[in-house]
Amino acid sequence: MSTSHQPWGGLSCESLYNTSKFAVEGFSEALQYELRPLGIRVKVVQPGSIKTEFFNSLIVAKNDDLPEYHAYQEKVLANLRSLNAGGSSARKVARVIFRATRDRSNRLRYIAGGDTRLLLKMRKVLPDGIFFNLIRNLLEK
Repeated sequence: MSTSHQPWGGLSCESLYNTSKFAVEGFSEALQYELRPLGIRVKVVQPGSIKTEFFNSLIVAKNDDLPEYHAYQEKVLANLRSLNAGGSSARKVARVIFRATRDRSNRLRYIAGGDTRLLLKMRKVLPDGIFFNLIRNLLEK
């Protein structure tokens, strides 16, 4: 799909997807403060890469006004496809979702998948520059 009328300029490798995930997580975290006094628990499941057809169903927009970005986009998407192929099974993620729905604690986050667990731990302990380089290396190898 090619278009030059995208409000985001065609930079759609992962930025829009990740932005929506950040928004849902931030909203969920804020919501848990508001709903806890009412006895309502909010849960966030962080699944990481999952072996499903979801990734293969994505339509990637390319902006003809930004051809310099196409090669980068193709490289990143190829690496993401590879990561997706080695992801967790949907069954494993479903078990975590089920466990979260049954958990009566006020725990907010549930990690489903080894790749996510490791990345989230590294994000907490590594300085920004090192973590950002690590992610760039994963995406741009």
